[in-house]
Amino acid sequence: MRRFRRGFTIIEVLAVLAIIGILARFAMPRLWELRRRATASAVIGDMQVVRHAAINHYQDGDLWPPDYGVGVTPTELVKYLPNTFSFTRDGYKLDFERWTVGATTVIGITVVSADAKLAPLVASMVGPSMLAFSSGTSYTFLLVGLGGTI
Repeated sequence: MRRFRRGFTIIEVLAVLAIIGILARFAMPRLWELRRRATASAVIGDMQVVRHAAINHYQDGDLWPPDYGVGVTPTELVKYLPNTFSFTRDGYKLDFERWTVGATTVIGITVVSADAKLAPLVASMVGPSMLAFSSGTSYTFLLVGLGGTI
């Protein structure tokens, strides 16, 4: 009498799992890079939203909003921002900056992230169109004044 074998041997299952593990190991860095690029695109979009809100606030009252801390949405900008907009996002925080240099007011956005590669990626994606400087792991992008655009 002949016995028919059903299923897989443990060796076959382990071989398939090993191959899947090797392929996943090669794919994960690429996946992380794609997620970082998507987050960088979100940062750029958020910076543009804040820039437009600050300019609208200035045009309404001839005054720039004051400097705020990391992750704090400026109360003066709330009415110009989308309803659910927050300066604290998943993976990064924004910091609204305002400096007075002589007669010029400089407005900037600082990107703060635990991912040390995020802000430099944002800077490279923005290119020379937006002046930026770094301090440690955070990058500040000038939005208005001293080389920034209005």
